[in-house]
Amino acid sequence: MSRRIVYQLLIVLGIVLLFASITYWLDIRTSDKPVGLGQNILGWSAIITDILVWISAYLINQKDKSDAANVQISKQIYINGDVINSNLNIGDNNKLIISKDENGNTDYGESISNANLYLEGVKVEFDRENANLAGKLLENVKDIILKLGDENLSLEHEILECRCLQKLEKVDEARKIYQNISKRYPEDPRPFLYLAEICLNENNFDENNEYLEKAEKINGDFWLLKLEQLLRKQNLGEEVDTSTIDEKSFPEDPKIKANFYRLYGLLLENSGDQTNADRFLGKAIYLNPDRFSAYLDELSLVERRMLASIDVSQRLHLAQVLLKGIESVANRFAQYGDVGARNRLNLYTKKFSAYLVLCQPSIDG
Repeated sequence: MSRRIVYQLLIVLGIVLLFASITYWLDIRTSDKPVGLGQNILGWSAIITDILVWISAYLINQKDKSDAANVQISKQIYINGDVINSNLNIGDNNKLIISKDENGNTDYGESISNANLYLEGVKVEFDRENANLAGKLLENVKDIILKLGDENLSLEHEILECRCLQKLEKVDEARKIYQNISKRYPEDPRPFLYLAEICLNENNFDENNEYLEKAEKINGDFWLLKLEQLLRKQNLGEEVDTSTIDEKSFPEDPKIKANFYRLYGLLLENSGDQTNADRFLGKAIYLNPDRFSAYLDELSLVERRMLASIDVSQRLHLAQVLLKGIESVANRFAQYGDVGARNRLNLYTKKFSAYLVLCQPSIDG
């Protein structure tokens, strides 16, 4: 099925939904128990929407993969005041990363420092969900990093490549490389933790736990281990005592700390503490304003409260808040590049949810 056909079907669906809303409105105005044509159309429309949305996401994702090699990027990374563009070739990046001493020899210490700064810039693109740009940036410096011959730097580059593969939905490829890294660096907990994350996303909780245990034996105090353990509890629906949250115990690094604020914010929402949930997510965004997923979580809280509200005016108000929030987030991250099909789909479905609330009057009216 071509993208053009899907888009045409979506237009037709929009017309059907409009008709459904009108007939549903008429139905509830003429019956104490609205079970007529309007409600039936709405039910079937929801099912059709699910099917078409997933088809659209698949086609968009295929387009992402085919366009990845040709992505044109104008965003910049800075090293010591100089600019690195993803469009630069290896030679250009070589001049910026490789430093020379007064005798014209390579200053390996400063060059490795420059390369690490470059990789920090790549991590920013991960936070922005711009995986295509991140992959291109990593590919551009791969040979340079290999030539520097620093094992820690090479390992960091390799792990970032795997994370990029994950974001590009190439999970099996990432899994194999993580497994290989875990054999070559058995004292590094990160490959085990990223493998645990993959298993968690696949609902493979037994393997997820095995990898977490392996990482814990290496370093039981590692911040990423604590985060992955919390993610496991959240996914399993295990109760977390939010009254014991100690903000002072969060890691000092702002971006790492933001991860804890973000996750605990979701757990606080689950516990019914909306005030602290909002505060924690706000703090997460403040500490790392480039993290797209934090904004998405904030939108999810608004959507959740909108759907749960039994107050008509409150529900309509939250629908408007959600639409404005979606527009704000979309505009903010559009300047950085493409956030990927999955994230675009998330924004689309939240917008659709808000429109449904605005289009359907309450049966209490």
